[in-house]
Amino acid sequence: MQHDLYTWQLQGKEFIHLDEVDNGSQFIDKTIKKWLKEVSPEQRGEFINNVFEILQATDADTLAQIKEKWMKNAKILISTYKNMDEESKKMMVQTMEELFAIIKNNVMEKFKLPEKKENKKVKDVN
Repeated sequence: MQHDLYTWQLQGKEFIHLDEVDNGSQFIDKTIKKWLKEVSPEQRGEFINNVFEILQATDADTLAQIKEKWMKNAKILISTYKNMDEESKKMMVQTMEELFAIIKNNVMEKFKLPEKKENKKVKDVN
């Protein structure tokens, strides 16, 4: 909610800050930071430019507008992606695969179960 000006709170002339963010925000922050480390600046730039090119094809100004006409816009998004050159499509898929691999690893780490201890049966000597 930090990007929504209307959710900001003041105490006197000072902003009220959280001591820490929730688990979801921590997970997203960790994921994005790891993705930024593993993907080159050039690849990130090209990826973001391609994403915006795909989104612009809908003529929507907001994600909410894309959602309003989701069926029509989904077709436009898919069509725009399909019409990209092969190298751009390959890079987009590779970058998304890298992001999903990081998400998967972070989920596995977050919900990691304790290691199973081997059950050793003690023989009854009686």
